[in-house]
Amino acid sequence: SVVPVRHAPAADPPAGDVGTNAQQAACPAAAAAAAPSVTGSYSFEQPVVVVAPSSAAGGSVRGIFTLPVPALSAECVDLQQVGMLSRLPASLKEPSSTCQHTITSSAALTSLCNDTNSPLSPTYYSSLQFPPNPASAALKAINVMALSAVNSSTGDSTALDPVADLAAPTPVAGPPVGCSGVVLEAHFLLRHGVATSTANGTSTNGLQLTASRVDLVIGDVAMPAAGALVLQQKFSVRWANTTAPDYVLLPLSGAPGYLPGFPLLAGLAETATAGDGSIKKAVARFTAGLTLPGAAAAGRYSGSPDGGISLGFGYNTSSSCSIGFTRAQLKAYCTANDPTQTISSLLGGWLTQLTSEQVIMSASGCRLCVHHQHLLVAAAFPLSCTPSDSG
Repeated sequence: SVVPVRHAPAADPPAGDVGTNAQQAACPAAAAAAAPSVTGSYSFEQPVVVVAPSSAAGGSVRGIFTLPVPALSAECVDLQQVGMLSRLPASLKEPSSTCQHTITSSAALTSLCNDTNSPLSPTYYSSLQFPPNPASAALKAINVMALSAVNSSTGDSTALDPVADLAAPTPVAGPPVGCSGVVLEAHFLLRHGVATSTANGTSTNGLQLTASRVDLVIGDVAMPAAGALVLQQKFSVRWANTTAPDYVLLPLSGAPGYLPGFPLLAGLAETATAGDGSIKKAVARFTAGLTLPGAAAAGRYSGSPDGGISLGFGYNTSSSCSIGFTRAQLKAYCTANDPTQTISSLLGGWLTQLTSEQVIMSASGCRLCVHHQHLLVAAAFPLSCTPSDSG
């Protein structure tokens, strides 16, 4: 058997200083966090650095390039960091990311309209500057390459001069209170390349941001007679090598053969006379592919071929929207010999393009040529009404 051995009890520690025990009993001071390393080149998905105008800072502020995106709701939240070579939106099926600003009062709209550094102002985007890498002090201004204005009533788009016509929004006293020249869409193209740069005395041969451009779509908005104004915005970020020509930047839906759910490539047949008298034919592509008329903010018809509901290959799709009538328009619709003509005018050029066989679809998803199939559409208008003497 085992006989346990009983030891003498340990003596109490001596009074006074107990050496390192007191030090070990106390929590040491927190170590200072290491400063983030700033290198002379980008890595994949590293947040892009930008210098942006800031009303709060009284000038400009250097930070991470972010764009408004929807989070827990459709509301725009400035949370999306743009990473190097990261597309926005991430899905190739979507041409842009959409979110909305709910403006509850005329005073709030006027305040946003007067702020030239708000995301609603074209001058905010035209003032962005990008360094080639996170450590660089040199800045490259963004180029506004395209500017267009959308008529909120008809949906028609008008090309503007991106230099001469670029301006801050203009408040409209009303009634109704509004804002003219608000940014509805901002589409960025960032170019990259490999180059040598020096940071902290070290030369680095790595990924650099070489150029940036943005295409803006502007329009006019106004507070409704009752309720809040719902202002919808669209954003996108694409990437291309610094040497890539523009024509290779058009997104494809297959290579070849359509991928399920990807947009049906479509566009309008156009002709032009060359200097030698020959006729040139081409297809002007819809940026969002073939679309159905769809609801934009507050359920109203978007009014643009690029603003409807995108048709995905192999997917059955339906859409609905509302079209606003004035009293005079409703009376004209009800009394017209051909009411479809009134609806056609309210739908802008979208319906006319479809029914007149101007729209051409890609058969393979990777090319769009003038010899591809024309789209045939039969339009039906089930809306009926009975005119009255009172209108």
